[in-house]
Parts: sequence; C-alpha cells; structure tokens
Amino acid sequence: KIIDLLTIDVEGYELEVLEGSVNTLKSVDALCLEMSLKDKDRTEKVVSILTKYFDQFQVFNMDSYYGIDNLKDYIGKLNLDQIDLILFNKFR
Repeated sequence: KIIDLLTIDVEGYELEVLEGSVNTLKSVDALCLEMSLKDKDRTEKVVSILTKYFDQFQVFNMDSYYGIDNLKDYIGKLNLDQIDLILFNKFR
C-alpha cells in the first residue's frame, strides 16, 4: 500500500526515526520533514538515508524543485538550525 504523505517532526531525532522506517520509506509517495541542521554529522547521515529513497526535494513554501543530489550542497549553504522539506519518492 502506498502512503500519499508522511510527516515527520521529531525535534532532532530524524536520524533515529528514518533508520527505523526503512520499509515504510519505500512506500511513501511524499515525505514532509522538519530537519534539524544543528549537528553536521547527523545531518549528513539523514541526507544519506534520504538520497536512497527520494529523488527530488522542495523547500517548504518555495516554488522550486531540486534533484536529491543537490540536497547536501543546498543545506551546506544555509545558516539555519532547521529546514522544512518535502521529498518525493523515487519509487512512486
């Protein structure tokens, strides 16, 4: 069964939730994720997981879509504590 939209807002525990949701991520059409950017190592691990399942992302309330390969660079240019993303599954 396909899940149309999954929202994750777990106050900095994105890595743990995503690691435990591998099977679910395969069946999610879109993921709305509030992602903490405070810890660079954790952020890189989250990005690594996201690139396995999603092929495009959009920053919430922005019009542009980007290929998932640009996510790490996009985040690296920000001076923010968090970002709200919508990600689109490559398996949809």
